[in-house]
Amino acid sequence: MTSYTPDALGQVVRDLRIKSGLTQEELGARAGYKSGPTAGVSISRLEKGHLVDLSRERFERVAEALGVSAQELSEAAGEATETPERLRSGLVSIRDRADWVQRVVESRKQLVDHLGRAFSDAHERATNDFLLRFREIAARVGPKPLELSELMGDHTPEGDGAEAEAKYGFLFTQFGLAEALAASAVGAAAPEAVGAAADNSTFTAAVARAIPRAGAQIPASAAATGALVSSMSAGTPTGRGPSGSGRNALLAVLVAAPVALAAGLLVKTAQRSRKQQQEITSKLDEAEKEIDESQRNVDALRELMPEATEILDYIAIHAAHALNRWATDLGDGPLEPTQEPRYYEFVKIAAAQLAVANLDFQNLMTNQGEDLDHALDVAREILTQSRDVVTSLV
Repeated sequence: MTSYTPDALGQVVRDLRIKSGLTQEELGARAGYKSGPTAGVSISRLEKGHLVDLSRERFERVAEALGVSAQELSEAAGEATETPERLRSGLVSIRDRADWVQRVVESRKQLVDHLGRAFSDAHERATNDFLLRFREIAARVGPKPLELSELMGDHTPEGDGAEAEAKYGFLFTQFGLAEALAASAVGAAAPEAVGAAADNSTFTAAVARAIPRAGAQIPASAAATGALVSSMSAGTPTGRGPSGSGRNALLAVLVAAPVALAAGLLVKTAQRSRKQQQEITSKLDEAEKEIDESQRNVDALRELMPEATEILDYIAIHAAHALNRWATDLGDGPLEPTQEPRYYEFVKIAAAQLAVANLDFQNLMTNQGEDLDHALDVAREILTQSRDVVTSLV
């Protein structure tokens, strides 16, 4: 094989990967590395020149995944070692690189718009068909809220990991909901208290105001309480889910748009000076780096948002039907003792809806490293617990 430096091989692999339209994770999977983020990390290390002990078999698989032979990859790396200035001008043209960046930008825009619209539509249906209807019923017949100890029973979450954090958040949301619903019952004559015309953000804010009172009873959960109140205080029917403005916010962190678009405009210039070429190359380097670094965030969105949407759809259909069936058996006065257990089951379902609706997707899109790992763990736990609650009670 031709002699080359690890840095040169890494740069050649990166350029060929971009030209092929592959992400680091996709190339890693095709080259036989473990699937998922691990594959992307391996390719990232290779492209940075950190893999100095690449085996012949692995080298051949990387080359095959890039659509070239092992000999061609070796020769390109050797050539790049001798003439580093050709790394950008010879292997992948500026136009090819800019086109790839623009394709990624457009693909991410379409992804955010598609997933965000589905999420927002599902939450609107769940809000109109279940949550607002339940608020209306609770204002008429709802009992007093339970104490937090009664809600928790003997199931106090243990530890301080993602599972416990999600469980605390769910319990606190139930507590806040029960209090807010009881307040609606007391002030049912007030126009803003109940009904389809009510401002749902007012109700969400009332739930958020009650949550610290639950957290104060368990000081160890202060961090989880603060995060939950911050999320609930978004004060919109879709919480932090991507409605119109939310989708724009997600795009701002998922897409290297300012850098990429500036580079794209410069590429269209017929005559480019050497200085312009260097500026464009620098912008493309930055855009490609941002795209690579945010790929895990994109994968998180692709994984979590459809699951959240599915849960909200389930509530909109099945929980709404169950609520309407239950409501036909109710009288006009306070709930009978035998009816209260079902009432509190609907409180749990409503808490699950709010927990899902207030998943902080923007936070998931901006975190990196260990912070992202923790945010993903908590979000997955919230979705798992919410799904379990809803499907077991409906």
